[in-house]
Amino acid sequence: MINAIIIINNRRYTVECSESNTVLDVLESIRKEKKLSLHYRHSCHHGSCGTCGAIINCIEGLMCLTKISDLMHERKTTSGKDTVAPQYENGKLIINLEPLKKAAYIADIAVYPAQLFESIPETASYKRSIERANASQLEPDSSYDELYKQICSDAAQTQEPVPDKHVFMKNSLIRNKLELCIECGLCLSACPEEFRGPAGLAAIHTALAKNKPETSTYSNLLALAYAEDGIAQCKRHFACSRVCPQGVAPGRRIQELRAIDSKNSNT
Repeated sequence: MINAIIIINNRRYTVECSESNTVLDVLESIRKEKKLSLHYRHSCHHGSCGTCGAIINCIEGLMCLTKISDLMHERKTTSGKDTVAPQYENGKLIINLEPLKKAAYIADIAVYPAQLFESIPETASYKRSIERANASQLEPDSSYDELYKQICSDAAQTQEPVPDKHVFMKNSLIRNKLELCIECGLCLSACPEEFRGPAGLAAIHTALAKNKPETSTYSNLLALAYAEDGIAQCKRHFACSRVCPQGVAPGRRIQELRAIDSKNSNT
């Protein structure tokens, strides 16, 4: 067990915790044991929901994935060149928590990432077909027929076209997975530039792969990427890729968008 001092908005909380505890674990213990009102966002506790992002000792991270032991060693900053050394006060580990940048401030370290959500195109899909070649084929059952009947009934009431049953069944049996981005906002906070941002451009890059070049959706997505607040404003810091907890690599995706722009310019 070690003693730590949590600093939030210049308020200090001294706690005893284990090196294996996460920063979120410590906040939960402060709130419950000391019966204090702390404002922070969280949900899943295992790095899937993206809501507990914060600046932890000068570096963006998810509090549910950042362990106390991580903060007891030097860590590379978002520049990838410098490091942040752990700080102690009378033998107690200092943990300074700040809200993410470029997000709507709520209270303490709770924010609402409105700018990030606005940067992602409405046409961007959160699903993609599973890529495992050995994934077993799903088999239809009676529930698919019932669902199709309900869709037909709803379509009749709204006067929308009824989907072809064969196409519906085929699409329903495709295995899908969610995209990697969990919209945590770490990349946007870490990037020193002001523009659409890494998450939004990475979403555009992903959406392009799901649309054919001759479609209007594809053209509209490219227009967003090449707008004034698009790829031209990225200065290749790659801080976004360094803090991404899901390995989305938004910096690489922006570079690939540049390659598409260059290819189109030469044709």
